[in-house]
Amino acid sequence: ATTEAVYRALGGPDYIRVFNDNGVTRYYLRVAPAKLHNTSLTHRFDRTSAPRWLHGVSVRFAVNNLFDVEPPIADETNGYAAGTANIRGRQFVLDLTQRF
Repeated sequence: ATTEAVYRALGGPDYIRVFNDNGVTRYYLRVAPAKLHNTSLTHRFDRTSAPRWLHGVSVRFAVNNLFDVEPPIADETNGYAAGTANIRGRQFVLDLTQRF
């Protein structure tokens, strides 16, 4: 069966976007929007009250994808839009930097 026949057999659903790409008819699955929430907390040690070895040190703790949202299914190679979504779920980050 051709892609067009399958599309018509499905009743031309609105979750599939059809468009002409320079004479080639393309069928793409519409991807539902997803909202990801990230948060971070940073602390910079004060040069006047911190021990000398902490002068110029910053510590940052972050959580990416705070609510562990799964990416929406898309008609991509991996099954999701890799450029806009991440399948790793919630991620924790700890950064320690020192400026001299």
